[in-house]
Amino acid sequence: MRNYICIVIMLLLTHTAHGQSLLKRFREEISNENKVDTILGLPYADTRFLQFSKNTMDSKAPNFTFESINGDSISLNQFIGKVVFLNIFFRACGPCIVEVPSLNQLANEYKSKDVVFIAISLTDSKKSVLHFIERYNADATSITFIPASLQGELDDGYDKNNTSNLYRNITKQFLQEKYFVPVAPANIIIDKQGIIKLSILGYAKKSQETYNQLFREALDESLREP
Repeated sequence: MRNYICIVIMLLLTHTAHGQSLLKRFREEISNENKVDTILGLPYADTRFLQFSKNTMDSKAPNFTFESINGDSISLNQFIGKVVFLNIFFRACGPCIVEVPSLNQLANEYKSKDVVFIAISLTDSKKSVLHFIERYNADATSITFIPASLQGELDDGYDKNNTSNLYRNITKQFLQEKYFVPVAPANIIIDKQGIIKLSILGYAKKSQETYNQLFREALDESLREP
């Protein structure tokens, strides 16, 4: 099985090297109603991976306003005119830890361009997020980290003062209901107009080159757009 996975990824990269866009293939596959369990042939994918992309890509990204670990108010709408790379993670998530070096690299690669990197935790307090950053060397200078919280102004009827929401993690509820994020990690690229250009669920070492190539293609395409 391990050899098979390596062969699949090598073939994907080889095709792209000859001029075939991996991002184009990805879009074609998620629009194919007959495909229900894989993305780009990666054998570990399940139906949640495909459904997440189908539910979100080419749609308007819902706005949010949350507080970062530095105490700054971060709203998605404040970045209209810039490309946003949105990462969803939590401290105890193995794949979230695996992808940290790649996220650091991407954030450093695009720091001189109009790209904003934001990482939102599904479940962690500010203290836990700070621990995650320190332990796994996440680049908090290039990536804005936001802990899970009951605070925040959310669209479409979410009221932090509603007693029915008193004991809920509003951040997690919002991401699950508005961004259709069932698990972490999830990575979402939003263009300058606030439209989701790429959304991918999951991450693993065996897929990182494929996913990183998709990220770069989506970022570059979004940057080229007016």
